[in-house]
Amino acid sequence: VDDSLSRGIWNFALKSAEVTADTNATPIVGYAYAIPKPDDWLFTVTVSAFPDLNDYYFSDNDTIKDAGGFWHSDDSPLFVEYASTDLALDANLGMWSKLFCRFVAANLALDIAPRITQSTTDVQILEREVKMRLLRAKSRDARDEKESRVRPGNWVRAQRGYANRLNRERSSVGGAIVTRQGNI
Repeated sequence: VDDSLSRGIWNFALKSAEVTADTNATPIVGYAYAIPKPDDWLFTVTVSAFPDLNDYYFSDNDTIKDAGGFWHSDDSPLFVEYASTDLALDANLGMWSKLFCRFVAANLALDIAPRITQSTTDVQILEREVKMRLLRAKSRDARDEKESRVRPGNWVRAQRGYANRLNRERSSVGGAIVTRQGNI
């Protein structure tokens, strides 16, 4: 099941959490905090210093480093969205879509077929079936997602007065241009 979950970002398996620094853990050089990953963490989807899981000031690569089972950052707490192994447990099978269940079944069949049949033809057929079921399940899951917004670029953010990379202070550029300010 973990292998099947790791093949896509499944909406039913996502969790959001606020995680704080572990005072007993030593952060890597250049970062102030070492923040442990949750026990049910499978893989990270988004990490941000902001509750809305967006980071308008910095790109995640500059402010957060994933190393040694921790997120290292200058900010604590962090807000994360991740795939959870808890949601893959038997008690939560009802949350799985039918197409994901079929994909898991095909993936399991592909794992055991070579041992049972000793046939390469059957394995090739199963590989194609697993790919098709994965595409169908991902397509269905994506169709159920909310519409995502495109992050504004640097120029647009500067015109709106967002902070620059160095000091998080609002820039002096920005604001509305009115006709009294000169020839436009």
